[in-house]
Amino acid sequence: MIRKAVPDDRPALAAFFERHIETSMFLLGNLERHGIGNTEHRHGTSFFLRETGDGITGVFGATNSGMLLCQLPGLTTTEAQT
Repeated sequence: MIRKAVPDDRPALAAFFERHIETSMFLLGNLERHGIGNTEHRHGTSFFLRETGDGITGVFGATNSGMLLCQLPGLTTTEAQT
């Protein structure tokens, strides 16, 4: 399931990024500086969570300036094509 993150997701989102810190630098930085739901700053980010029974398994982040950032460890070719 993919859904838009809400402020209560912040701790789980930060923990997910920290587990993948070497490739989550910008996503984590935007979360720490601007939180969830910031529509004013150009680096404010709307986060979309991919979740399974194991919790967050991937994140898409769309910044207010139009950048799309993602953290999708283990993404398969079939998933990417779909």
